[in-house]
Amino acid sequence: MSTEFFIARRYLLAKRKGLFAMVTTFIGVAGVALGVAALIVTLAIMDGFQSDIKKKIIDAQAHVTIYGRMQPRDMAAVRSALGRDGRLAAESPFVMGQAILTFNNRSSGVVVKGFDKAAEFAVNNLKNSLRQGAWWADKPARSAAPELVLGEELAKSLGLWIGDEAVLVSPQGAAAGMGILPKMRKFKVVGLVRTGYYDFDNTMAYCPMGAAGDFFGFAGGANGVGVRLKNIDTAAAAAADLRKALGFSCTVKTYADMNQTLFAALKLEKFVMSLVLALIILVATF
Repeated sequence: MSTEFFIARRYLLAKRKGLFAMVTTFIGVAGVALGVAALIVTLAIMDGFQSDIKKKIIDAQAHVTIYGRMQPRDMAAVRSALGRDGRLAAESPFVMGQAILTFNNRSSGVVVKGFDKAAEFAVNNLKNSLRQGAWWADKPARSAAPELVLGEELAKSLGLWIGDEAVLVSPQGAAAGMGILPKMRKFKVVGLVRTGYYDFDNTMAYCPMGAAGDFFGFAGGANGVGVRLKNIDTAAAAAADLRKALGFSCTVKTYADMNQTLFAALKLEKFVMSLVLALIILVATF
């Protein structure tokens, strides 16, 4: 006879007879059962919620991201470092910068990310987040304005729709006789994406890597590389190995590093809910 069965039998099959003993036993057992069930259900919901948030972040971000101004020769060194690590599945160079997007007297700060579609879609699930329109053409017309894909919430806030042309303004402009003039360029909106993560959908704008490189002054180069791992659970270890390989010239961050506040809040919320329910179960045992 197991210890668990012995204890359960000892307290459930009380020697006392009568309706009162049966009722009190039933209430005690039901209280503990409901408390345990509530704890299990709550933890399952919190785990599911955390997994859903994590999926939305990973769909729009790489598992590991390397930041640093890189020219073609530096990119070759990065690819060499990535190739030595068997945990890495794919990488995508990008150009990223901050700008102001203006349209019809409305403006909003945005983060512009330029990339090669084939490489980027191998790193994240951004391709499937497209809700309206299309991604930019592989060979756009030379005379046409560069094409831009916006987060759905960002487009709504500015009143933009597919086919509209908006102006990107970079604070890092060119020096002139009257001071530094901001750099401006017209872009055409061709698509809208919705990742389900509001911070991305309200701030991100995507364009071809060449257009972003010309706009931010990284023509022919990149200022970051997104990395996809074969196993996301090895992100922290892979990032540590990349820091050693690349030295101080680059900054390496995992998806968790870039969302520390969110994951810390989810962890704390889960702990507090578990503690409260544990106290409820403790009270129910009496």
